[in-house]
Amino acid sequence: MVSRDCSGQDGRPSPSGGARTVPAGSELAGESIREIRSCVQSNRRCLDEGEFRVDIKSYVAAYKKNSLRVLEGVPEDLVADLASRLESTRRNGRQIFVCGNGGSAASASHLANDLGKGASYGRSPRFRVLSLTDNIPWISAVANDYDYDQVFVEQLKNYGRSGDLLLAFSGSGNSPNVINAVGWANRNGIATVGITGRSGGKLSQCARHVIRVDSSHMGHIEEAHFLILHLVSYFFMETPENPGR
Repeated sequence: MVSRDCSGQDGRPSPSGGARTVPAGSELAGESIREIRSCVQSNRRCLDEGEFRVDIKSYVAAYKKNSLRVLEGVPEDLVADLASRLESTRRNGRQIFVCGNGGSAASASHLANDLGKGASYGRSPRFRVLSLTDNIPWISAVANDYDYDQVFVEQLKNYGRSGDLLLAFSGSGNSPNVINAVGWANRNGIATVGITGRSGGKLSQCARHVIRVDSSHMGHIEEAHFLILHLVSYFFMETPENPGR
């Protein structure tokens, strides 16, 4: 089996390697875009300043319709598989790392908070979870002195050990710092899960396990990512201790 290292150093294409990608909804394209465009055009009112007003209620209704379509498509079997991997990592006393940029950084921090506090309080064993987005001095030092694409992998080199788990959020799937972290994790025995969107990008080729939200609209991708992190977090919060045993 070819070891994936995301940088193509093995000189061969990066196959899926058994990581299954399942669409989570339909793209915000075609009919969906036309709905919103029609909503805007039919409700604009020209003002003296040359600006226009949009019927916000109609826009909200169209946006919600498309968002719900994407959320309905989140694959339950892959979310269940992610929860099982989190439980196995916890039971084995291994570390969970989470990373992402922008809105995905917020998702990483949120998941670490929910697993570290809500899903661990009063329970044993507790989740050993760390968001690589939260150490601002370290991130800014690496970005300033080396390169921003090293901000996650440099932390993993300190903490990561074989048997750990890395969850990487990326709406585009092409963030270089995320790809570098996943590549290093793969080469060092750390299980990798990519939670992505759009076409999946490089992340869907590098991560060992993939959940892809099938939408080109970043707002809907991030909403689905938020649903995924809450599904796994609240599964542990609202079910008996040590589920799956």
